[in-house]
Amino acid sequence: MRHREIQYSEDEAKAVRCVTNEMHVYNPSSWDQGIAEKLRLEGITSVSISPGRAPSVAAFVAEKKVSDFGLPHFTTSTHPLLSNIQGAPASVKIHSLLALASPSCSKTFYKADKIQMKWNKTGSNLLFLTQTDVDKTGKSYYGETNLYLMNAAGQFDCRVTLGTFLSRSASSFASGSDRILVKSTDKEGGIHDFAWSPNDREFAVTYGCTFSCSFIEVDVGTMLNPSFSI
Repeated sequence: MRHREIQYSEDEAKAVRCVTNEMHVYNPSSWDQGIAEKLRLEGITSVSISPGRAPSVAAFVAEKKVSDFGLPHFTTSTHPLLSNIQGAPASVKIHSLLALASPSCSKTFYKADKIQMKWNKTGSNLLFLTQTDVDKTGKSYYGETNLYLMNAAGQFDCRVTLGTFLSRSASSFASGSDRILVKSTDKEGGIHDFAWSPNDREFAVTYGCTFSCSFIEVDVGTMLNPSFSI
């Protein structure tokens, strides 16, 4: 959802929108009472409300570059002590609309100027695609892309790496530090599109050079008993 757009929960009991440094929650049955709840998140740029009877909302804060801290450009590019500073990472936090104050899970990462978020049908898992404005490796005109998966209840989160299959145990995913490695022919190039299957447990990804894309399908439900449906 873009900045300031309003989005409703599936049952229309709640509505949310993102404003400068805040997320506002409304009760559509009583618009005249104004904002019902608000959550302050410095740098928030977009939110996405999940489907389902107990909806969650994902909030994205973009990466903050060193230049955003007000340091002169010549200082960050020439001073040896500042040349390797990354700035503040981007983040996605998932909050339940029934308990807005504290996130149920959170993930931080770099290389993220913009984001595209997609929930599965029941709102239990969130896929999001991050993109930079510029690919510093020079491999893509459209910037560098990464795909992440988060569970709304905080049971796991990971980066989806489009490479060689690697089996993992349930405990490794629970730690939140592992990546899903998908069996496919690894190709250079960005991620072009991703989508959840209507069955709620699989998702598909297209990626690679535009003249030679790969298409894969992954079963999320088998992550806790790892064997992927390709």
